Parts: sequence; structure tokens; C-alpha cells
Amino acid sequence: MARMGRDVARRLRRIEEGRRRAEQRQWQQEQDALRREQQELERQQREAELYETDTGLGICFNCGSRNLIMAQRSEGDAGCQSLACCLGCLFWWPILLLIPFLHERHTEMVCQACGHRWKV
Repeated sequence: MARMGRDVARRLRRIEEGRRRAEQRQWQQEQDALRREQQELERQQREAELYETDTGLGICFNCGSRNLIMAQRSEGDAGCQSLACCLGCLFWWPILLLIPFLHERHTEMVCQACGHRWKV
């Protein structure tokens, strides 16, 4: 008899523990869903702020945002500098004077919302 009472008590404890675990899992899933929803809302808000900012520099061709910046970009060839160093003393004055003009620089617009770049 005593053994049957212990078995029943164990079963009841296991059932209760299973019920508690299920409730805890359900609560954790609800918390995860709320956290994901909050992160999605924050992401949408950040995207809206990026999209709505007007810098007065035009409109992005890709996404239509007015949040643009102007950037300088240099596509210089580092080989011309090493060439200038290697040529020696005879040609160093003219090459040193021309080095700043050997780099190709251009201005480009960069969209802060989508990252699209284009030359101006």
C-alpha cells in the first residue's frame, strides 16, 4: 500500500513538473514573440527616419529617399608613387610636382537609406 502511495505521489509530481515546464515554455515563447515584434518595430522606425530625412541634395534613384550625402572619392594609383620613388634623383622634381594630379578624384552622392552610390 505504501508503495502505491509513493508511486501515485511521484506521478502527481511529474505531472505537476510537466505542467510547470509547459507553462514556462509558453511564457518564454510569448516573451520571444514580444521581443521580436519590438525589434521589428524599432527597425521599421529606423528605416523610416533614414528615409524621411531630407538633406536637400536630391533624391536617390534607387529608393526615392532624400537622405543623401556628398562624398569625395579618390581612385589613385599607388604605383605612380612607387614609380616616382624608384626613378631616382634625375627625374624627381617633375614627378613630385605631378603626383597630386595623377590621382583621379570625383564627387559622388551616397544614399544613407539604401547605400546606393553614383558619380556627380
